[in-house]
Amino acid sequence: MAVQHIRSDPRPAGVEPAVWARIAELRRDDEIPDVPGVIAEQEPIEACYQHVKNGIFWFTRFYIAVTKGVHRELAGGHPPARGAEFLERLDIRFYVHYRNALCETDVEDPVRVAWAPLLRRLRDRYTHPMEESASRYIHFVREQA
Repeated sequence: MAVQHIRSDPRPAGVEPAVWARIAELRRDDEIPDVPGVIAEQEPIEACYQHVKNGIFWFTRFYIAVTKGVHRELAGGHPPARGAEFLERLDIRFYVHYRNALCETDVEDPVRVAWAPLLRRLRDRYTHPMEESASRYIHFVREQA
């Protein structure tokens, strides 16, 4: 299985580089076939940041909750076929952009700049992380609709 590693600059304080290299592995795009696959990929990200509870932790926790909701809707057959296909593609595509922001440099992924507020405010105690998380997710969904 080919993997991408979360870059070292958002590595939480107290996590040794060798440990980070082992735990900060995420699957490549073509290995994420569906929404449950996205959930499975998000959970290790949340675990990497559970002790620091920074913006990445809270955004990922929020995103897991949203993705589980999408999965319930898809499993329940609520959206019509075209709507279900769109929701699944949207969720996978959004995750890929998020994963790339964590793993790639600006040169490798020019879209990564959209994530700068989340990544730049890792230690900002004056901005509630859910405010940034919700704002980022809503902005992306509006752009994709």
